[in-house]
Amino acid sequence: MRCALLVEQHAVFRQAVAYLLARDLRIELVEEASTLAEARALALENLGSIDVVVSELALPDGEATDFLAALREAEADVPVLVLTFRGDRPSRERALELGAARVMGKEAHAGEIFDAIRELGGLEDH
Repeated sequence: MRCALLVEQHAVFRQAVAYLLARDLRIELVEEASTLAEARALALENLGSIDVVVSELALPDGEATDFLAALREAEADVPVLVLTFRGDRPSRERALELGAARVMGKEAHAGEIFDAIRELGGLEDH
């Protein structure tokens, strides 16, 4: 069983991603956060048990880049999939520089997002 942390400020999108995760019995959604502060606290509290993080780029109290920096500071070795509506290259490149395993647009097909989560969580066999 692989464990995921989901960081998304919009409840409807968070619920949609949680629904995707529930389709695969090998992935357990261990925590959900809607702010940067919640994400930091939950990630540090569950550091050894999280296998993959799915985070949106823009959060109400900061950016996923701040979260990535906190994970790096804690020497957390967990892949992070960053989802964004932003199309600007600098934001995406900054997330990758700070350790995001992948950055995808929220306009991507649900199957593509789900495949990326499974791959980053170590569940590549579909």
